[in-house]
Amino acid sequence: MGKRPRKPGRRGTPTGDWAAKARLKRSIETIRGLLGAGRVQDAVRASTEAQSAFPDEPDVWRVSAEIALRMGATGEAARLLERVVERAPRDAEAWGQLAGLRSRLNDPAGAAEMIGRASAIRPDDAALQRRLFEYAQSLNNAAIAAECARRWARAAPDDRWAAAQLA
Repeated sequence: MGKRPRKPGRRGTPTGDWAAKARLKRSIETIRGLLGAGRVQDAVRASTEAQSAFPDEPDVWRVSAEIALRMGATGEAARLLERVVERAPRDAEAWGQLAGLRSRLNDPAGAAEMIGRASAIRPDDAALQRRLFEYAQSLNNAAIAAECARRWARAAPDDRWAAAQLA
């Protein structure tokens, strides 16, 4: 009679899924550390490696977008954030960030669409609704701004600034 095979994950042995998540977390932390230290080219290399190793992970594409923004490549950052929302369609923050980038890229229709998506995902998030309201104002889109203002005021009933936007 031989030894019983060990179950993955028992007695400190990581399962494949846990180990992959740990590698992903380390990769993201390394990239952000390199970026924070001003080592942008090293961050780009690490990001490219992470994209190959974890192509389906939204956080890899999100940190890649951060690098692109640091480098002043707004269009590339938007393209990378589009990959985030493809992989995580309920990520309201990514939709909101994408709205801001679309606004910067003079794409008011795209920005308005992204604002609508982000707003609908988390209608009770006052901070998100305020940011979306500001994006909509910058686009001179009164209808979307008004909807975001209503959601912002509902999410933060004690916020006088939100209430003032409804007047």
